[in-house]
Amino acid sequence: MPAIPLKDLNSTLKSAKKEDLPQVWLIYGEEFLYKGALDAAVNFLVPVEARTLNYDPLDGGNENVPKALERVNTYSLIPGVKVVALRDARIFYSKEDKGSLLEKTKSAVEKNELKKASGLFVTLLHRLNLKFDDLEKGKRRKLLGIDMDEEPAWLDKLLGYCEEKSVSLSAEASDAAGMIAEAMEKGFPSGHFLIVTTDTANKTHPLFKAIKQDGLVVDCSVPRGERKADKQQQEAILSQRKSTILSRSGKKMDGRAYRAMVDMIGFDIRSFENDLEKLVNYVGQRENITIEDVQSVVKRTRVDPIYEFTNAVTERNPRDILFLLNSMLAAGTHPLQLLTAVVNQIRRLILAKGFVKSPEGAAWHKGATYNHFQDKVMDALIEYDRALLERLQDWEEQLAPEDPEDAKTKPGKKTPKKKAAPKSDLTVVKNPKSPFPVYQTLKKSDNFTFEELKDALRALSNADILMKSTAQDPKRVLENVLFEICGLKTGNKS
Repeated sequence: MPAIPLKDLNSTLKSAKKEDLPQVWLIYGEEFLYKGALDAAVNFLVPVEARTLNYDPLDGGNENVPKALERVNTYSLIPGVKVVALRDARIFYSKEDKGSLLEKTKSAVEKNELKKASGLFVTLLHRLNLKFDDLEKGKRRKLLGIDMDEEPAWLDKLLGYCEEKSVSLSAEASDAAGMIAEAMEKGFPSGHFLIVTTDTANKTHPLFKAIKQDGLVVDCSVPRGERKADKQQQEAILSQRKSTILSRSGKKMDGRAYRAMVDMIGFDIRSFENDLEKLVNYVGQRENITIEDVQSVVKRTRVDPIYEFTNAVTERNPRDILFLLNSMLAAGTHPLQLLTAVVNQIRRLILAKGFVKSPEGAAWHKGATYNHFQDKVMDALIEYDRALLERLQDWEEQLAPEDPEDAKTKPGKKTPKKKAAPKSDLTVVKNPKSPFPVYQTLKKSDNFTFEELKDALRALSNADILMKSTAQDPKRVLENVLFEICGLKTGNKS
């Protein structure tokens, strides 16, 4: 059966008979979405009255794979459909996923999801052939690949939790994926289903191909890139969740409040829903949710690695820069992609600093509140951009070649060819309907002088040349230029 996108799951279930559905399902992608898909599958397959005995969810650690297969092959006390779910499975992780596992573990700890973090951490230790006893103080960073001068607080917190809860490295199935593939070949009792959910699924893996051929694959993935198409998919999902919650609660939310919320949270469906529910309760009997409500209730929790990385650069925080740099390189991010992200951020800060030093920027001052920015600065910014575009248009018209037809009719007179107003990336305000990112950019620009920003751009240009035309280690080149931006001497990581 071919893989189906999440949006087709309900129609697939409605048009199918239980006995005709494949007995092994793989539901993968965005965690919040695949959990909803699992609920939909269980609701369809197992009647509520039989769920206590005929639905058996298990943690997705590889050590539980033999147990899951044993249970799906065991007849239930109550006749009928039986479902065994291997939730948050880690069967597709490999040693090469060390960076990704480490980042997901850190993210789970920061969200206080310590049980989930410990499961991911156990999988990481298995992949690295490590035991808890190997993680002696002073050796942890090197063994785990954390390039920081000190052990991060999140790691101490996680290890404390593992010790308190007596988390152990249970014997892990040596080939968990192979065991599932072998069990599929043998077959399961009629009416018994195995559903595997995971955030990571390698489409070239033999198990993925086997489930796609003989089972059912449900794709709940959402592209995390910055391309327009990726952003549109992310936007569609968040907008749909917003409409559902607001419709249910009888509330409304204006566009500025929604955009500020997305800017602060990023594409994190669960955090978005949780914070929107908080806002619904916060406004009480009031119908409209405003941007002021968002600022009062919502905290910035965005975990986009590129955003965090460039933010650490603008904050001139070398420790965070090192950790994020190593995490993203280990996860497969290309060094030039990281360099470009920093270049773009520095360019934005230069544009913002240009406004601040202009007559129109007199309304801005260090430490300005968001309300002051909206009331006094935003209109000045828009006027500054408008004047800049007009100057660019004047320059283009002056430099435009003479129109040959005009030259024939009016000899000796040069008539510049009229052009439409130029589109430029030199403006500070990219989207007037989303002012919060502009406010943040102005605040970040206060961490640098104009000369420091120009020096940073020159240093980044030199780093680009070194990375493209020499055999120097790209990671070392990045480290050197980033520490230079932080105001530290090259090679000084203290």
